[in-house]
Amino acid sequence: MTTTFVARWQRGVVRPQRIHVQETQDGLPRVANALGKIVNLAVCRAWTTGELLDPAEHTTFERCEFCVQILNDLRLVQGADHG
Repeated sequence: MTTTFVARWQRGVVRPQRIHVQETQDGLPRVANALGKIVNLAVCRAWTTGELLDPAEHTTFERCEFCVQILNDLRLVQGADHG
């Protein structure tokens, strides 16, 4: 069985110029209550706005280095020979 991972990038709440990869659980965005406001969570645990962005179209944003590393690790695991 092959699982395809799709990275959904979102703007950070604390640092709006940094974008993060959305975390999901059972295909739904993970959310949390942050100081009385519902926010989405990124794979690096940052709070995000829920606004989906395409990094190729938004080149002025900085990609979170932790999210990029997690994506690279997932791609390595997916490409590994488990036989």
